[in-house]
Amino acid sequence: TYVTPVSYGKLKVKDYLSLEDVLTQMKPIVTEKPQHMELLNIGSNYGQNYGFILYRLTNLQKFKHLKLTGGASDRGVILVDHKEVGVVEGKKDYNQDLKDTQFANTTTHTLDIMVENWGRQKIGNMNIDRKGLNGDVDIDAKFNKERSQPKLLIPKPPTYVAPVSYGKIKVRDYLSLEDVLTQMKPIVTEKPQHMELLNIGSNYGQNYDGASDRGVILVDHKEVGVVEGKKDYNQDLKDTQFANATTHTLDIMVENCGRLKIGNMNIDRKGLNGDVDIDAKVATNFQTFPLEFKEPFVKQLSELKGKPFVEGLKSPAVYRFELDIKDSPKDTFIRLDGWSKGNVFINDFNIGRYYHIGPQQTLYIPAPLLKTGKNEILVFELHSSTGLVEFVDTPHLG
Repeated sequence: TYVTPVSYGKLKVKDYLSLEDVLTQMKPIVTEKPQHMELLNIGSNYGQNYGFILYRLTNLQKFKHLKLTGGASDRGVILVDHKEVGVVEGKKDYNQDLKDTQFANTTTHTLDIMVENWGRQKIGNMNIDRKGLNGDVDIDAKFNKERSQPKLLIPKPPTYVAPVSYGKIKVRDYLSLEDVLTQMKPIVTEKPQHMELLNIGSNYGQNYDGASDRGVILVDHKEVGVVEGKKDYNQDLKDTQFANATTHTLDIMVENCGRLKIGNMNIDRKGLNGDVDIDAKVATNFQTFPLEFKEPFVKQLSELKGKPFVEGLKSPAVYRFELDIKDSPKDTFIRLDGWSKGNVFINDFNIGRYYHIGPQQTLYIPAPLLKTGKNEILVFELHSSTGLVEFVDTPHLG
């Protein structure tokens, strides 16, 4: 039931903690040079993955110029003697002149640089997109460091290799939904079951009122409608939507679009949420096919004999492509302009989902998933295709 939001009015601050109060709760990590947060030794084989990182230099004399080589990722607030004097954003070198009035009336001074991690794109490479200060801190053209500290052995990030464009390739052949289902044995139930309740493993089901989350409705293997959400769905059918046969087949392909971390699997299950009524009569005796597209199953699909590509097909199908790479593979991005919705597999590995509504229009393919020679590309499309995909060197994230 929808509950209208309310206004609780304005509140006044009760009290506050200064940055120094906060830092009393922590023990600093001392390094010779600024470290990216991911390289800090704060856990078992991992560093800091989110939040803020504060770099501090103490016991400084007054200085006139500050330079941050390589800037900061993603945004840094610069403080002298606990007061803000500047902001640095991005990876360009940062230069700033300081005035005497920006220093406290003390014999020594403190420089703080508080850098914020804004997050990382899904396609980002953590080895080259690290967060924090990106280089040396120069004060009056001299690099300042904490003295009498041991040098840390810091691994060098891998050499950056620019992504490449492999161009457009045409579909080689395709497998119909019926071809795909020949590789599976259906589970027969009286009524539709949520995927989590299917007995397909050791005490678990498929892991991946309407439908949860989105269903494609097919009559005699042709799409006639789409159902989304948990509300009752009603549709009238015309005679022209049936094949010229004495009996007919109804398929409802439901996609699990994911679950919120806070979701309760016992109440947020995926699949059809209730009965299927055909002309006001409850249908029974369902054949259920759990399509998880795990790697062994995708490999089986790669080995099947396909059909020549047919334009205008309006039904779920697996389209197969072949990408021939002559030299050492490099990172690339795949575009599926004109396609509708589905998943892409590279050499049996699921690289992700696409959806024409965007905003993202490309999927990232890291070089290690590719190989020199022929690469098998499978696209599982729920609606219709163009028979053409393109490999580009630039992501399109919307």
